Amino acid sequence: MNILEIAILTPVFIILLVICFNSLNSALSFGKSTCLVLSVCVSVLSVIGMLYYLHRATDIILLPYVALALAILLVLLLLSLGKHLSRRKERFSRHSDKRRISEIHDNHSRKRIQMIRKQREGH
Repeated sequence: MNILEIAILTPVFIILLVICFNSLNSALSFGKSTCLVLSVCVSVLSVIGMLYYLHRATDIILLPYVALALAILLVLLLLSLGKHLSRRKERFSRHSDKRRISEIHDNHSRKRIQMIRKQREGH
């Protein structure tokens, strides 16, 4: 048994111990020490069974956490990609806005020049 398996199975043992102790303590009329001994036995046997039947118990126990890590990384990747695309869109939008303002200014200038010419022609 390597250190990683010990690090993972220790919390599993503690969780089983607490759940078994609370269940036995509320269901049976034994004393707390008897419930504690029974809970320890059940938890130890459960962890041994996990190691025996699931030779690589760490792989199965870690599978949901691997999926969680991959999902978090995917979300971060999508968020950063979204920010990058929104910045590009914003830059394009600013460029388009400058172009539109320039066009409006040019149109306004042409109309003004036409108005001035009409006024000169009329006088």
